[in-house]
Amino acid sequence: MFFNFRSKNENASFLITLSLLLTMVSFSIALTSVQILMDDIIEEFSLLGANQGMTNAMFNFGSLIAVLSVIFIKGRVKKTAMLSLSAVAMAVSMFFIGYSPFFVIVLFFCLFAGTFGGWVDAYTNSMIMDSHRENSSAYIGALHASYALGAVLTPIAIHFLLLRFDWHNAYYILSLVSLLAALQFVVTARIYRKRLNVSSDEKRLSMREIQKFAGDKYNLLLIIACFFYSAAQVGQISWLVRYMNVNFPGSGIWTQITVSLYWLGVFVCRMTYPFIKADHLKMILFSLCAPAIAHASAVLSGNEIVFIAATLFCGLTGGMAMPLLVNESLSRYRGNTSLALSGLYVCGKVGMTVMPALMGVYAALSLDFSMLLADFSFLVSALIIFAAISVKKTDSLLKKVFFKFMRFRKRA
Repeated sequence: MFFNFRSKNENASFLITLSLLLTMVSFSIALTSVQILMDDIIEEFSLLGANQGMTNAMFNFGSLIAVLSVIFIKGRVKKTAMLSLSAVAMAVSMFFIGYSPFFVIVLFFCLFAGTFGGWVDAYTNSMIMDSHRENSSAYIGALHASYALGAVLTPIAIHFLLLRFDWHNAYYILSLVSLLAALQFVVTARIYRKRLNVSSDEKRLSMREIQKFAGDKYNLLLIIACFFYSAAQVGQISWLVRYMNVNFPGSGIWTQITVSLYWLGVFVCRMTYPFIKADHLKMILFSLCAPAIAHASAVLSGNEIVFIAATLFCGLTGGMAMPLLVNESLSRYRGNTSLALSGLYVCGKVGMTVMPALMGVYAALSLDFSMLLADFSFLVSALIIFAAISVKKTDSLLKKVFFKFMRFRKRA
């Protein structure tokens, strides 16, 4: 759909892009494993309160550390080197999560896996944007669709693994699959190292660059919207398994199927939205409001079938929000994406770190209310996007007035 095979350069571009997509799958396996196996860890270590969401929170806190460090690494280390090291180290950290006999050690390696995973997530996005400056929205959509594909398959794989093994062994096997996905990029980066050295295009961070970035009101609104969207999305999914196991005790395999249905919907959404001819901000607005309304309605209904159907609907309608946010933000800084990506992802990771723990606190009082917090966060994000639309229209109007004024002066 996105690639033409007309020359060796285009074939190489295809293989590099495919390798980046597979690397994103390895990150998807890691994050989805932490989310899905959270309930098994809660049961084994008899966790209560905020501790119930701490594995997700530590993974996301590690990711926050990673994306915050991107701006300081910018221009100092090659992106290919960082991505290769991070992908392998993330898979190794997953192995030690499964090996850990104590909850404190589990949290320690969740932090490690999240840190290396955060670099994988950041650098795959940055390299895709730098490599495909034309039609970047479609390529970003494909990259995030590869994440969704991993998130579709991982819950199903975990279900069948848990039929024969405990969660420790499930982590061992998943870490091996993640490692294979990481090693293929190491090999690809070695073969095409001359084409992949895109990091040299970026200079080291300067105060002038920071001031210019901080003064971009439109981009700052996108960053704040990303905070609330990321918090809502991870809250919705990380607590889905726990919610179904508590509220629908006989759900069995349908719990994992529901997670997979969500990510299947996300995959379909992310592969098809590039064909929709509409304003990106309006598409984001829709992809925030529709899942919030559907999910809240399903939680309040208390019906398992309605909840499963609503979860699929959330994936189909909300899957395009993140890739569109990334594309809208980074397209303003083509060839110098590290600072913009770091700003966007730092706020996103903060939201992803806070929400699971916050939901854990309220889950002790009411699991339904806890789930509704995610929907509230979606709606707050939608309000911020509405403000961004207004800012964009105002900026566009001011530019038109300015150009008309300059033309009038020239004629005068």
